[in-house]
Amino acid sequence: MHRRLEVRGLVQGVGFRPWVWQEATRLGLIGWVRNTSFGVEIDLHGEAPQLDALQDLLWHAPAPARVEQVHAVAAGNEQATSTPPFAIRPSTRERAPTALLAPDTATCSHCLSELFDPTNRRWRHPFIQCPHCGPRLTLTRHLPFDRGNTSYGAFEPCAHCLDDTVRSEDRRFHDQTSACPQCGPRLSLIDRHGKPVEGDPIEQAWHRIQSGQIAAIKGTGGFHLFCDARQPQVVQRLRDGKPCGPRPMALMAANIASVPSVADSTPQEHRWLASAQRPVVLLKKQAAKDWQHLAPGLAWLGVMLPENPIHHLLFHEAAGRPVNLDWLSEPQTLLLAFTSGNRAGEPMITDNDKALSDLHHLADCFLVHDRAITMQADDSVLRVRSDGSPCVLRRGRGLAPVAVPRPETTVDAAHSVLALGGRHHSTLCVAHNRHAQMAPPMGELDHPATRAALRQMAGDFPALIGAVPTALACDADPTFYSSELARSLAQEQGVPLLTVRHHHAHVAAVLAEHGLNRPVIGLVLDGYLPSDADAAPSSPLLQVAFDSCKDIGQFKTLSLGRAPAIHNIGQLFDALASHWQLEPAPMFRGDAALRIEALAMPAWPRPPLLTGWTLSDTGVLDFQPLLDWVRAEPASADIASVTIATLVAGLTEWTLHACRQEALDTVVLTGGCAANLLLAECLQQRLAQAALIVHQPTQYPGGDGGLSLGQAWVARHRLQRSPQPVTS
Repeated sequence: MHRRLEVRGLVQGVGFRPWVWQEATRLGLIGWVRNTSFGVEIDLHGEAPQLDALQDLLWHAPAPARVEQVHAVAAGNEQATSTPPFAIRPSTRERAPTALLAPDTATCSHCLSELFDPTNRRWRHPFIQCPHCGPRLTLTRHLPFDRGNTSYGAFEPCAHCLDDTVRSEDRRFHDQTSACPQCGPRLSLIDRHGKPVEGDPIEQAWHRIQSGQIAAIKGTGGFHLFCDARQPQVVQRLRDGKPCGPRPMALMAANIASVPSVADSTPQEHRWLASAQRPVVLLKKQAAKDWQHLAPGLAWLGVMLPENPIHHLLFHEAAGRPVNLDWLSEPQTLLLAFTSGNRAGEPMITDNDKALSDLHHLADCFLVHDRAITMQADDSVLRVRSDGSPCVLRRGRGLAPVAVPRPETTVDAAHSVLALGGRHHSTLCVAHNRHAQMAPPMGELDHPATRAALRQMAGDFPALIGAVPTALACDADPTFYSSELARSLAQEQGVPLLTVRHHHAHVAAVLAEHGLNRPVIGLVLDGYLPSDADAAPSSPLLQVAFDSCKDIGQFKTLSLGRAPAIHNIGQLFDALASHWQLEPAPMFRGDAALRIEALAMPAWPRPPLLTGWTLSDTGVLDFQPLLDWVRAEPASADIASVTIATLVAGLTEWTLHACRQEALDTVVLTGGCAANLLLAECLQQRLAQAALIVHQPTQYPGGDGGLSLGQAWVARHRLQRSPQPVTS
């Protein structure tokens, strides 16, 4: 029998073809497999039971592959070839690409075993990787994922590496990024004047970091600035030079065994720390440890484990180059403080020359390499909820651009929407065919360099995934640069522009992630205000039904003495932080919500102030009684704990009132302030106890970093109803 299969999903750059070859050969099947513009195509000849067995196996492909569709197509009468029994054929690109881009993943355990094995020819190779790990997004130029379409195309494999890729028993069989110290990218160390530093680059970089210098290191998605976290004066010099004020800096530890020396952590947090995504995870500081120089005023410390071979080699060097692998699971004394390698407010730097130009006043040395980074990707940042799910604060390397499948079948797949997000935590999303894919974040759009990066990405990212936008979407606020850019691009390309209200997009992002296709009550905990001073603040409580939304009730304007008028939860936290004179003052959006959580934690939980709010029959929520009480009380953990508990109680009553009014039982809880987990988790529990179904974002940020996904979701539903530009 003859059968041809088309496989869609995350099946390129993840070792899927070699795995298919192995399984087909084991089953005695004849045929071939190849990458295509849509995913992977498999041609099979054999007996029906074996054909069925392979087709069933495809759904269980090993991670990081993820099969979403398997279609049997008309196969014709092509005769089976006798030699070889099963082959991996060259890729084909006869259609516009629709295959999914793979994210970057951390170095796997097999590669680490080779990296630290002196008998292996890839011993201490700073770019070791395999079909199951390493950079993908940040080295892809276009699909299909073949060596010539990546930045590895500049490196001709040596005879040994070539032999690895043709031997079926080798784990690098058909590896498109196979390389070794003889034929792969080169690592070098230069000083701040651009002069080469003699000696082994890793060894020399470690000696300089140990002596109190700052190193700019080119990693997977761009440059980072590193220094010894155990030297507070060097960390302060890094702060002063960037400058980043009291903004938190992250800490890199060698392994899970080294984490207890810096922070308290749970098994769920360990799982995320050691995951292939390798995010920065916010962990609770140990009371006995003084890490205030890294995260002033916060109860958490951002911790990450090494995500690429260069990082691992620095810790290996600091450990004295042990020849066994035991050190990988033993506590290590080296702790590295790090931050993104860029000027404050600008996108992450990926180019060696630009790094030297922009960072020479700050970095003492530069550990660079000659492998091009095709797309910048800063680290992902998240907190872990008590149920183990992630609360994503920044969706970057490792998480982007993992696609959100579009399970609904009612939306016309012919529409490709490019959504440009909001003003803060800038990112963009392309909803194309059956998926929505979001690019890594670029930063704040107040900076000209970030604006230029967004405009460049608006052209590059759709082209990379084979999308030609038939519509653009943006925030309804016309003063955002992203909205200005969307208008400009829509005019240039002659396509419709659809604008989406800010809070609507927040809720819609969660609907898209969870595949919810029914009306919901959305509660958006953020600090957004329309730029038009005469416009009434939009309610954070709304009913969302596909591409439409309406405000429900009203959040009454509040006052805390001489502070500015308070229109939402975000401004409420800002006012409390100012009133309580929290030091240091909040430095970034959502910072106040986290600082007040940190203040409240030692006394949590406390009962709410039952007279702290009122709710009218018309749905007007008023927290002025709470603020009047707070004004007369000194700042303390008890007062902050009661404040959060009172907010939870009032918001719960408000949401229940809306659910009864609209006859709905499903709530979406989102917004940047939901990163305050005391507030968000307690609120979710209270709503669940009232028999409501509650959804929160898990794959995407609840803050503005998820807006573009919501905009794209709303736009595609609206285009199904009407192709003309419409504002929600």
